[in-house]
Amino acid sequence: MHSLLQRLSTTLLLSIGAMIAPAGCKTTNVVNPTATGGFEQIITNGWLKSKASVVSVHEGVVNGDMKKVAVALFSDQTSQQYFSYKFEWFDSNGMPIPSATQVTTGVVIQAKDTVTVTSVAPSANAARWTLKLYDTQHPL
Repeated sequence: MHSLLQRLSTTLLLSIGAMIAPAGCKTTNVVNPTATGGFEQIITNGWLKSKASVVSVHEGVVNGDMKKVAVALFSDQTSQQYFSYKFEWFDSNGMPIPSATQVTTGVVIQAKDTVTVTSVAPSANAARWTLKLYDTQHPL
């Protein structure tokens, strides 16, 4: 009886651990602009960071009043890598601005190479942006 209880306890703990582990693992790295003109990265997936690490952020304006952002990403891997990204735009109150271009886009980056991803704000009301990077080869 004691052996049966131990096996049930072990099975229950492993099952709970299997359910909790995926919830605690995030596969998205986030890039946010800062007030000083730089950027901050929120890294929740170290492997993804080595595949696509931010090296520069450039912001500008197109068509008179539409914000544009270009983010250069470098891969320090020795083989080509795959990842996806999505820009999200927000108004001055922090509310999301819906956009037809707010889709996840796949990217192939060559070994030791840099790619630039860009986005134009969906409206002149856009005050802030966020870039989300997703690991499509090794999701946690």
